[in-house]
Amino acid sequence: MFKKYILVITITTFLLSAYGQKNVGIGTLTPDPSAILDLESTSSGFLAPRMTTVQRTAITSPKDGLLVYDTNIGCFFYWSASTTVWINMCQASGGVTGPTGPAGAAGSVGPAGPAGANGPTGPAGTNGTNGIDGATGPTGAGATGPSGPAGTNGTVGPTGPAGAVGPTGAGVTGPTGPAGANGTNGTNGTNGTVGPTGPAGAVGPTGAGVTGPTGPAGANGANGTNGTVGPTGPAGAVGPTGAGVTGPTGPAGANGTNGTNGVTGPTGAAGTNGTNGTNGTNGTNGAAGANGTNGTNGVTGPTGPTGAGGSCSNTALTYSTSTNTLSSTDCSGTLTTTIPTVIVHAVTGTTDITTTSTSYVSTGLTLTFTPVKTNLLVQMSMSGRSDPTVNNLQQNVLAEVLLDGTPIAATITVGEDLNHATGTVTGWGLSLSIPVTVTANVSHTLQLDWMVTGNITGNIYCEQLSAPNFAHRTISALEY
Repeated sequence: MFKKYILVITITTFLLSAYGQKNVGIGTLTPDPSAILDLESTSSGFLAPRMTTVQRTAITSPKDGLLVYDTNIGCFFYWSASTTVWINMCQASGGVTGPTGPAGAAGSVGPAGPAGANGPTGPAGTNGTNGIDGATGPTGAGATGPSGPAGTNGTVGPTGPAGAVGPTGAGVTGPTGPAGANGTNGTNGTNGTVGPTGPAGAVGPTGAGVTGPTGPAGANGANGTNGTVGPTGPAGAVGPTGAGVTGPTGPAGANGTNGTNGVTGPTGAAGTNGTNGTNGTNGTNGAAGANGTNGTNGVTGPTGPTGAGGSCSNTALTYSTSTNTLSSTDCSGTLTTTIPTVIVHAVTGTTDITTTSTSYVSTGLTLTFTPVKTNLLVQMSMSGRSDPTVNNLQQNVLAEVLLDGTPIAATITVGEDLNHATGTVTGWGLSLSIPVTVTANVSHTLQLDWMVTGNITGNIYCEQLSAPNFAHRTISALEY
């Protein structure tokens, strides 16, 4: 665990340093300002990613200028976005570029979400996230053209002069063997037969003369010039480009704000007032009538006795739970007021869950209740994290709420987008609220489902039990 913390601190320090100075140096503390990465060494080199031809051509959506070393061909290749082919750096002149493969078929459009109730026009919402691009099909690997013919051999250089012959050894001649004895003379008379010739004496041994030393070898003739290298064979045709399936269309962005009202035009000139008619002649006042005679005042009656003082006091406030009313009685009567109420139903998850499903599955969280009112505000919130064991994730997290088995609302957020390193945890959060109308005094059930989509996906987690500080899932329904 300590080593993990040290690694995290080291990577964080390196990234913060690199972000602050806009470039990185390895083997130097002063990287060149024109380079984002400056490598200096007199004992080591730069080792690019190495892979087979199959692995290279299986790279998804290579970036323009992506560089790898092909171990099957033994050459560097880089991706050209303008020609959509891998360029062999060992054959910069290259063969004829093959035809561009057919365009991939358009992916099916995802289902439209249910239309929410129109609320008042609010401020402009942020644009919805773009749908994930479909994966690019693998680039066909053209066969390498045949090697050119070998050049002719150069002419053989002249033979060097022969070395001088060494002196002949002077061997001593051996002694001559003794002569054979004469045969006995025959008796006189008839000549006797000639006796056999005696055996020749043995030849003396041949003297062993010493062989003179061998003369030095003549110098080798100069090598002939190398023949010209045959022309490089043409590159094989590029295979057709794979047809990648287009990903689902992202949700539509919120409506933009209404345009400002046009400027009110100027008020037209007021018309001229018509000529007032002449006043009519006042009639003559009639003669005032004579005042009538005042009647005599009546006799004042006797004052009645003063009545006894009555009693009147305020009563204490009373509250009725059955009718949800508050009452108060005083000398003027009884005042009764009905108090508005909000009834809340809610449930929250208590277990750790995870999924890799690309279609909606239940989170295991349901809320069953019996409302006494017909108006509900349904709310949902959920948070969790991405998969730290998968590199370069491109995924979204979606959630939807079902009422009695029918979807009534859904929402989406980015789960992770190319973190470029395993072990990195990216958090996400979802929430929504929607007003609905239901039948009162009947049981209803809300259910929370979730799923993951994207180009490169991994597990998504909601760990409410083991990580309650950043993971939760809750459904609530408010009666009003």
